[in-house]
Amino acid sequence: MLASWVLLRRRHGDLALPIPVMIAVAVAVIAWTVLRNLPGFPLVPTISG
Repeated sequence: MLASWVLLRRRHGDLALPIPVMIAVAVAVIAWTVLRNLPGFPLVPTISG
């Protein structure tokens, strides 16, 4: 969904991603990376073995 939004904005000649969106995406990626590496996440292992 993000990729299609970027392509539509570029087609209209706008900036690909506004600064607030770039910041929000960066914060989400960093938060996900930190949460993913915490012990006990995910609480139920999806792959065991």
